[in-house]
Amino acid sequence: MNCVSTVSYSFAITGNMCGYVKPSIGLRQGDPLSPYLFLMCAEGLSSIIISGIIDSDLSGFQCKRHGPNISHLFFANDSLLLSKANDRECYIIRNLLVMYAAASDQIINYDKSAMCFSKSVNWNEGDRLARLISVRHVRCHERYLGLPSFNCKNKRQLSDEIKDRVWAKIKGWKGKCLSIGSKEMLLKAIIQAIPTYIMGLFRLPKNLIHDLHGMCNRFWWGSSEERSKLHWNAWRNMCVSKEEGGLGFRDLEIFNRALLAKQCWRIIRKPDSLMTNSGGWNIDLLQDTFIADDIDQIFSIPPSNPSAWGYLLWHFEKSVEYSVRSGYQGDRDMTMVDSPEFFYPRCRQSPEFVLHALWGCRGLRQVNRDTATDYKNQKIGFGIIIRDSHGLVKVTAVKSVTSMLTLLSGEAMAVKHGILLALDSELVSIQIETDSLQLVTILSLGKALSSDVGSIISEI
Repeated sequence: MNCVSTVSYSFAITGNMCGYVKPSIGLRQGDPLSPYLFLMCAEGLSSIIISGIIDSDLSGFQCKRHGPNISHLFFANDSLLLSKANDRECYIIRNLLVMYAAASDQIINYDKSAMCFSKSVNWNEGDRLARLISVRHVRCHERYLGLPSFNCKNKRQLSDEIKDRVWAKIKGWKGKCLSIGSKEMLLKAIIQAIPTYIMGLFRLPKNLIHDLHGMCNRFWWGSSEERSKLHWNAWRNMCVSKEEGGLGFRDLEIFNRALLAKQCWRIIRKPDSLMTNSGGWNIDLLQDTFIADDIDQIFSIPPSNPSAWGYLLWHFEKSVEYSVRSGYQGDRDMTMVDSPEFFYPRCRQSPEFVLHALWGCRGLRQVNRDTATDYKNQKIGFGIIIRDSHGLVKVTAVKSVTSMLTLLSGEAMAVKHGILLALDSELVSIQIETDSLQLVTILSLGKALSSDVGSIISEI
């Protein structure tokens, strides 16, 4: 206990350690040692409860016949104890808590503690048992780890609670003048993080995910209850990564599947988990399939070691271990590839992403050109460079023309010679870039012949 009672602090001022403070009450919450102190104390309480189970003083709780006996669940400072509803076990729990309080020098807050019982225990009996431990009697705990304690069948209640939490956050932000960057940070860091823990346990209904996406979309575009503003883009397109032309928001349906896949990965890779099969024979299946004599012979054969079947690897990560990030990315890519409108129209072989359109389209050559004008000598010059999909230079050219052309005509001349250079190099699929918006407008409207650059364009 010396590391707890003799703690001291100093302050870093402009890079130099100054001062010396020794708290009168020892270690405070927030110190790096504080979490370890929680773990050590919780381990002591767990050992006391396990000893009660071994001595048959406590019975714990079984979810199913032949299932594991669960006596307690700990998470930080939330402790959940499970036992039978009788006087004997209530007295034992009270004595164990008193013993733990005396050993750890901690005081149990009975005002924040509560007991609830199953439906088979009437209210008066439960009230009497709660008084034995000096805690409150409630119909059910409101929540444990952010979830309602009893929500196995009432999915509507769970959905309404998630939407209420999201709406409470958004409603408090709507009256503030927030920038686009602030909205993006709030949506990614707070709103889309609210249902993360729940999505790791349950598959959320599609209508709930649709409602959450709608709330995020309305907040992004500035809509309110009285007035709905125009949404310039669909939320699905905004969930695409920034490298691919989106804003990087999460698609909650895909993220939900990625989190659940993490649980499946743990079941497969961690055979010691409570949720993993033991690796023995399936008795129920054998009894439904074989006769009694054959079952006895099968039982005489020891099952093979599951580890000898092979080792499951996740090739999307260098560590070959599954991660939610790579699972989300792979699921999203598969979902987008199934949609034909995402294919790049030039090659029809890859999704239409920004990086692919500019650099990654195989067989496509990009023509870059630039123009310079020498008004003193009445000359105009331009340079042309053609690169492939990997950015490697294939063809270059420079040309100088003695003529007093306008800047627009010079841009058109550079485009013409870029196309001619590509044709001379037997390049068919090309993409020309120009920084002249006026030239692009003339070409896109089909009015080149009626403009002052019509004679240049018509020569191509």
